[in-house]
Amino acid sequence: AILFRFNSSDRNTPFQIRLNNLSIPFHHGNQPIHWLGRYKQGEILAHLQATYHRVKSDKSKRYLISAISSHTIRKQVAGFLKGIVQSNESEKIRAKAASEIGDQNNPADIPYLVQLAKNDHSLLVRKKAVYGLEDIRHPSVVKALETIIREANNMYIKKRAIHSMGDVGTKKAAEALKRFTFADNPTELQRSAVNAMEDLPKQMGLPYLIQVARQHPKSIVRKKAIRCLGDIKHPRAYQAIRELAESN
Repeated sequence: AILFRFNSSDRNTPFQIRLNNLSIPFHHGNQPIHWLGRYKQGEILAHLQATYHRVKSDKSKRYLISAISSHTIRKQVAGFLKGIVQSNESEKIRAKAASEIGDQNNPADIPYLVQLAKNDHSLLVRKKAVYGLEDIRHPSVVKALETIIREANNMYIKKRAIHSMGDVGTKKAAEALKRFTFADNPTELQRSAVNAMEDLPKQMGLPYLIQVARQHPKSIVRKKAIRCLGDIKHPRAYQAIRELAESN
């Protein structure tokens, strides 16, 4: 449920907005609660968007962005969120909207988020665009993250995209991390890719870490892979570490 709190001086613009599961108790200060009933998504969305343009505080705007994003009219929601990103709103509000675009889980928004991650003037917005990408469950997200790693001009954003590759957690993402680790890339980014391998679910990164630990040309990257193998705490990892120790 979306809760709006009004005061007597302005009954058109709420001064507090909350998203709440009504099965969980909440404090309402002994004020009366009016249930407005159920409405069609389009009606609710139109009301929330109009309310967004009336409220002043960033806190209320953040709640409204979350409420708007929870609706399943994806094209309409994404269009509104993109308008916020492109506006003169505060950095935190623009970043919140960028992140929520990914929550729509719409592959059509992937190119927009890639360009945002590469080119926005705000580092926070760029970071949140990468977060948004990892929330879209589609195979083309891996290619999108690879584009950011390759083309972004900021080291932090490159590393954030590598980390997101681990969070995507698919076989395709694991293969991309392996390629990136062995390609001619800066050592700092190769080490980030090794960390992301460790984050892959269900020990998916284990064979890749073993390969890096045995074969990578840079000793500092091999050592990073060995430390990650120790963190995984799996019999195959311990066996690989023993074999590496014995071979040296």
